[in-house]
Amino acid sequence: MYQFADIRQKAVLVCMMTGMRVGGVKDLKVKHLRRIEDWGSVTVYSDTMQEYDAFVTPQGFKDIADYLEYRKRNDETISPEFPLIRNEFQPQKAGEWTDPRGNTHYPEQIRASTGISEIVTSLVRKIICSIRSLCCRFHSIF
Repeated sequence: MYQFADIRQKAVLVCMMTGMRVGGVKDLKVKHLRRIEDWGSVTVYSDTMQEYDAFVTPQGFKDIADYLEYRKRNDETISPEFPLIRNEFQPQKAGEWTDPRGNTHYPEQIRASTGISEIVTSLVRKIICSIRSLCCRFHSIF
């Protein structure tokens, strides 16, 4: 599953592989991610009675760092208060931007647990299509 994921999907999968609940991902901010030697730590449900730390593998930490770097390369200014996993965006409109109607848009956190579910569902569909493609090629050989 991981090999089929794009950069944003990998960041979501990393969070899910820590064991955190789907609802915990949407509230994560950049400030909740910390490096611990080669590993990472994410504070989930920060400033609540349910607060706890989840640990991220070295590869997972690298994938989240790559995702944040991708956002920076697309002109988003990353601050500690920004969402760790944000809503979808067009690369040319990663930071603050104004639409043709004059409405100003800002980076937003991913929407509820349905946003995470959509990412995982999309990834599963991508995998199924890849498997079907491989099966068709295999059958055409024989």
